[in-house]
Amino acid sequence: MKAEMSEEPQIMLRKEQFMFSASHFLYGHDIYDRLHGHDYAVDLTITAEEKQILSFLDFNELKREVKAVISELHEKVLIPTLSEDIRTLVEEQIVEVITPKKTLKLPRSAISLLPISSTSCSELALYLHQKIKKRIKSLFGENKEVKVHLVLRETPYTSAVVKE
Repeated sequence: MKAEMSEEPQIMLRKEQFMFSASHFLYGHDIYDRLHGHDYAVDLTITAEEKQILSFLDFNELKREVKAVISELHEKVLIPTLSEDIRTLVEEQIVEVITPKKTLKLPRSAISLLPISSTSCSELALYLHQKIKKRIKSLFGENKEVKVHLVLRETPYTSAVVKE
């Protein structure tokens, strides 16, 4: 990931710990309507207006916060809960995922229900950006101006980018 020239200090994070494996399907897509998986990777650039904010940052704490978000998705089947075409019936042990074309019954422990309309790379990137930014802002303080630039790599050749 190449750093952009900026007057603001930046921190770039690209670690093997920021990877997760997950499966999903894209309802209505010709090819990706079937259940399939990816090894995702998250790259972050954090920018702050005040140089001192980043100077005193504990990198281990920052990595812990990012990994906490990613771990919720690792080795899970990602199911969007805001899709008009996908319904979920959640029981204690089983989640039934219902589309007009198929029904899946999966163990509750294997599912991550996400408040998004699709599990496309771009929707996942927006979801991760929101969750990670909230955790990062808690490290700096809510009143500090911090920008988070996120790249979600779905394959070595495809990614989604969320810029602020």
